Amino acid sequence: MNEECARIKNALEQAYDVPFEVNGSIQDGDPLFEIAPENDSQELFRLSVTFKNATRVIINFIPEKYSAPLIKDMSEAPQEKKRLFAQYAGILIKERFAQIDFVINGIKCNPCVFEDWPVEWRDFSCRITRSPVAGDDEEFKLADLTIDWGGIALGMFLSLMNVVPTTTDAPELVTGHTEGKSYQVVSTRYERSLLNRKFCIALKGYTCAICGFDFCSFYGDVGEGFIEVHHIEPVSLMDIEKTINPETDLIPVCSNCHSILHRRTPPYSPEDIISLISGR
Repeated sequence: MNEECARIKNALEQAYDVPFEVNGSIQDGDPLFEIAPENDSQELFRLSVTFKNATRVIINFIPEKYSAPLIKDMSEAPQEKKRLFAQYAGILIKERFAQIDFVINGIKCNPCVFEDWPVEWRDFSCRITRSPVAGDDEEFKLADLTIDWGGIALGMFLSLMNVVPTTTDAPELVTGHTEGKSYQVVSTRYERSLLNRKFCIALKGYTCAICGFDFCSFYGDVGEGFIEVHHIEPVSLMDIEKTINPETDLIPVCSNCHSILHRRTPPYSPEDIISLISGR
């Protein structure tokens, strides 16, 4: 399973710019992957992803031994972060037909209605299940399914946490999913939340929303899992920090359409380019 673990690790690190440890094993005859942000202090969490009889996926959020401060921080996350968590949960429930057992302080809560969650969290658990995990016409690909389901689950949980990019040349960011805040370093940088990007792709897929191009269909395996994401309102033109709604403010686009969108300032609208294509 080493090859599969390496592939999962690489895909998730590219998606979230967070270093992960990925370990695989066989438990009661079924494959099990444990995914955790790299840390030596046991203050974070593990995500276990297992597939029962190659039909049912079970994902568990497992707080580590000294994770009480993390749980406290999650409970104190601002509303925009909790809203993104709820949006991720909505994808899993409404689009993926999964069941989410979301428990705070021993009380089962609706993961999509953050307004009803307890204010203070003493403990927290979450279990995501779906059966069957693949459709009748889909091939059961273990690594791909783990990247897909584990990736969405990670985005959901990370949305309640402070995510710091691993790149050493980036400014200090205590992010969530707010975008557009400028930072003066050597030049002006604009924060683009990877959680928003992942949510957009999870909701809208890897097909260009303008021309319908699909990298995997055209290039094969090398194009699998690749798409660009376009901010309908450019981040660089935001005068103030703005909370992005990935459902309405972001779209997946191919590289060609993305370049054409930005052929002028301010960019063309997606509708402008769709009209150009349809009028040819």
